[in-house]
Amino acid sequence: MISMGTTVAYAESRVRTHINRFNRLLGQIEAGTIDADWLSRIEACDNIFPYIDYHDFAGSQRHWNDQPPTEATSAGSAAGAGAGGT
Repeated sequence: MISMGTTVAYAESRVRTHINRFNRLLGQIEAGTIDADWLSRIEACDNIFPYIDYHDFAGSQRHWNDQPPTEATSAGSAAGAGAGGT
């Protein structure tokens, strides 16, 4: 959309919106305080895969450092990722 010149303003706005949401969520993760109501609202707005359950993939995935997730990282992930039914 952006490179073809079609609906440039809309595309730029969507990119900015997603970047701002990402930065806000990253800040919340780093602070250890997730605003679950806000997260649920943005998940509802932009949930392109509403029927995918991350649990289906979690068992076969490894942690970012190629180590299996610990109980603490698994619990933290499940609490944040489960909001909004995803």
